[in-house]
Amino acid sequence: MAYMTGWRVGQLFSLKWSDIDVDAGTALTRAEATGNKGKRDERIPLHPVAIQHLRRLTGSFDERVFPWNPNDPKLWPHLILIQQTAKLADGSPMPEAGKNGWYGFRRAFATMNAERMDLLEVHALMQH
Repeated sequence: MAYMTGWRVGQLFSLKWSDIDVDAGTALTRAEATGNKGKRDERIPLHPVAIQHLRRLTGSFDERVFPWNPNDPKLWPHLILIQQTAKLADGSPMPEAGKNGWYGFRRAFATMNAERMDLLEVHALMQH
């Protein structure tokens, strides 16, 4: 989800199931969400792959989509492990530049879409 949206970690961890519309393929990012620098509620279209993964997570008993505590120091070693074992679509390892904590996901999203989308659209999707 971080890679497919380019959202900040606070936006991801504050996302609630009530903000997701899997049928419409959208998510509502809220003004009070940590990391929502636009300070406004906005419905954002999600990539079909993100929706596909979210469908697998439905049925949680928690109101948040990702009910982890971002301040838990045990979370960060898991992120590093994911980035170390991640592979690109062609099976090659993720470049070192992509292994930059949560910011690496944002940068990867921007890089992936820079040539395919209008710059203002990329900015809007990333809540920049």
